[in-house]
Amino acid sequence: MPWVAGKVSVSGTGLKSIVAAGVAKTGPKSSQGIPGALGATTHWRVHFYAVPGSDGTSLFVSTGQTVNVATSAEAEVNVGGARHHRGMTYSTEESAYEVLISGVFTPGPSTAEGTIGLSADLSDGDTVQTPPVPFCRFFVPTTSADPVVSVDRNLEIILGDHSLPADAYALVMSTNVIPGQVPLGYQLVGQPYSVRASGATVTSTKPMLLKLFYTDTTLGQVDSHTLSILQWHPVFREWVDLGGSLDDMIENSVSTTTDRFTVYALMSTPRWRDAFNDFTGLSEWDDNVIVLLPSGDLVLDGLAYTGTATSRAITPTVAIDEWGRVTFTRTVPAGTSLTIDVLSAEGIPLLSDVASGASLASIDPTAYPSLKLRATFSTDDLLISASLHEWTITWQPRLCKLHLPIILRQ
Repeated sequence: MPWVAGKVSVSGTGLKSIVAAGVAKTGPKSSQGIPGALGATTHWRVHFYAVPGSDGTSLFVSTGQTVNVATSAEAEVNVGGARHHRGMTYSTEESAYEVLISGVFTPGPSTAEGTIGLSADLSDGDTVQTPPVPFCRFFVPTTSADPVVSVDRNLEIILGDHSLPADAYALVMSTNVIPGQVPLGYQLVGQPYSVRASGATVTSTKPMLLKLFYTDTTLGQVDSHTLSILQWHPVFREWVDLGGSLDDMIENSVSTTTDRFTVYALMSTPRWRDAFNDFTGLSEWDDNVIVLLPSGDLVLDGLAYTGTATSRAITPTVAIDEWGRVTFTRTVPAGTSLTIDVLSAEGIPLLSDVASGASLASIDPTAYPSLKLRATFSTDDLLISASLHEWTITWQPRLCKLHLPIILRQ
């Protein structure tokens, strides 16, 4: 089923001074800095990415937009035990520290793995540095390209033939810091990844299949049916929600198509959705209700005139102000019926035969912190069944309010 991408605005006005520059000065300082450090070393919380050169040997490294707070900055690239140290210059046009490093790779079809780390000396004598970030560089021919995968195998991109205009290189690296604030009500699951292609290629000529994988450890208490793939838009500086198709039974992944080389992250969202790729979103169902594959429809099996199926308990993992809406898509031929009810976690009906888009604001989230959905099917002809294609419940995350003290002067 199609899933419409929507833009998610980033809230907040951002941090100022050194925090805006991505310098974290929390915790005790360490005197074990990089060689030549003037003072203590702290973690440099700055997002950076790398782009492979079209010549097959070079690597461009940039921090993206950040504040110029350093007297000097350096990038260190380690590939196969060979270390490349290069000073970075601050571009006022791009508002970023940048450097082009030659001689990093051997041209050709071989795959290369390595790490990239940045460091900077500040005017106050402190030194900040990032941890080494792993990356993998691939040769991408115009036809029969192998999948592009991250070092930890949790990201995979499959490029079709002629997705790029010529033979090229692609690089995937994890990110030590995301490029922009996580949207309200969203929660990062696992590691974000930067995917770049040589030749200053921003988009592919054909859609690419993108998969992000998760484990029980990275998932934690998050419901897999709230997962979505988000894409960073560098121009608008906001996350774009791409949705995605969930495979929660075989490989624990979310997949979607994309044509952009940028940063991708798997996040939980303020919505729960089941498109019936399997039975993992259901808590109970009659034997005469089945999932049709590969279409992903919930239907009667042709052996009974009625049947029901109930979702598993839907529980937001963040505090919420109110429940949002219930939406669903269905096909109801003549002689059949399909109704949707909203239940409490204990199975008590709260709203019956709701319309798609119905508001759930009347349901108190304190009294009912979890909800279920129930589908009831009926037919007059065993050869015909209504179909439920997908259903969704949303909620409104609780806004954090800051109360400043009132100072009275006499």
